[in-house]
Amino acid sequence: MEEWRYIPGYPGYQASDLGRVRSVDRPVKYRASARAAGYTVMRKGRILRPAPANNPGNPSGHLMVMAGRGRNLLVHTAVALAFHGPRPRHAEVRHLDGDETNNRSTNLVWGTHSQNGRDIVHHGGRKLSVEQVHAIREMLRKGESLRKLGRLFGVNSGTICHIRDGRQYAHV
Repeated sequence: MEEWRYIPGYPGYQASDLGRVRSVDRPVKYRASARAAGYTVMRKGRILRPAPANNPGNPSGHLMVMAGRGRNLLVHTAVALAFHGPRPRHAEVRHLDGDETNNRSTNLVWGTHSQNGRDIVHHGGRKLSVEQVHAIREMLRKGESLRKLGRLFGVNSGTICHIRDGRQYAHV
């Protein structure tokens, strides 16, 4: 049986031990106009559909949902908050099996940045080889687009951007 718990800091939203996020039934107030009286409608809750959080600030395979207007919520963070308590200082969510899309509560723990880095190495390391990184840098010098290189090498365009800026694969 799936267990649902409220997500601290996100009233009206719950996370499940299976790694899903939902909104709960809630009253929503509408204001008809400046002169007319407002009214309240009961909004039915639903399970939110996650999408890949593919943007330059988060070039990973993590999943994200919209928790209200313009409020993005990473699914693994929501599940960790609901099932493992508040985030300890300087902690981040670790996926024990290395699969960034497996957001079950049993697969998530709070950990340090260095523990997360060791997990990457333990679970097969990075996607790109040294030769591929050199080829990407050479193609960037020739003016190739980030998106095209991302498709060519099977990574997010944000990863290509990080390689270009020296934030990833700086040791290569």
